Amino acid sequence: MRSQQGVALAIVVWFIAGMSLLVAGIVAQARVDTQLAQVHADRARVIAAGDGAVRLLIADIVSESRQRNLQEPPQLERRYRVGEQEVTIVITPVQGLISLNDAQVPLLRELFKQAAGMEQGEAVALARTVNEWRNSRPRPRAAINTFEVGEDLLRVGGFSRGDFDQVRDYVVAGRMAGERTVPMIASPEVRQILAASGVPVGNPSQAAIRQILAGSPLRVDAIIKTGGREWVRRQWLQEGNSGVTDLPWHAMRIEPPRVMRGKRRKTDG
Repeated sequence: MRSQQGVALAIVVWFIAGMSLLVAGIVAQARVDTQLAQVHADRARVIAAGDGAVRLLIADIVSESRQRNLQEPPQLERRYRVGEQEVTIVITPVQGLISLNDAQVPLLRELFKQAAGMEQGEAVALARTVNEWRNSRPRPRAAINTFEVGEDLLRVGGFSRGDFDQVRDYVVAGRMAGERTVPMIASPEVRQILAASGVPVGNPSQAAIRQILAGSPLRVDAIIKTGGREWVRRQWLQEGNSGVTDLPWHAMRIEPPRVMRGKRRKTDG
C-alpha cells in the first residue's frame, strides 16, 4: 500500500512540475507577444509622426525659399508636433556626405578609422577591399559594382553590420551622391575625416548651406521618442514633383524606422 501511495505521490509531483513548466512557457510567450505588439505599435507611430513632420518641413522650406530671408542662418534642426508626438527633424545636405562610389582609399581609410573606430591596418585593408569591390564585376560581362544604397557596404567582404551602423550617418550612395563631398556644408565630423585624409576643408559656409537647401538633395531624419526609446525615420529628398503628390519635393528613398544607437550627433545651424 505504501509503495502505491509513493508512486501516486510521485505522479502528482511530476504532474505539478509539468503544469508549472507549461504555465511558465505560456506566460513567457505572452510577454514576447506583448513586446512584439508594442514594437509594431511604436513603429506605426514613428512612421505616421515622422512622415507627417517631413511634410511640414517641406512646406516650411517652400515658404522660406519664397521669402528669401538671407539674414537668418539656415535651420538644420527643427521641431514639430504631429498629433501628440513631438518630432525632431535633422537636415543633412547630401553633398556634405561622403560618396561611397567616389571616395578614394585615403578618405575611406579615415572614415573607417574615425567613424567605426578601426585600427590603422584594419582600416587600410578594408578601404582597399572596398575599392577592389567597386572595380570588379559580379559576373563576366556584367556592369561594374556600384553602391546603390549604403547597405550595399555589407556586400563587401569583411564589412560587418556593426561597422555599417557606425558609418551609415556619414555616407551616401546611388544617384543622389555627388562626385565629391563639399566640405563647406559638411558636418564637423565629416570635415574632420576629410581633413585627416588630406582634403582641404576651408571654412563652413551658411550661405552655401542656404543655397543647398534651396534645391539640392537632402537627407532628413525624423527623430521620435516613444516606448522609452528614440527612433529615427530617415528619408532622402529631391526637389521636384514625383507625379504621385503635388508636393514640390519627393522622397527618393524612405528607410524603415529603427531604434537609434548611441548618442545623436550634433548639427550646425
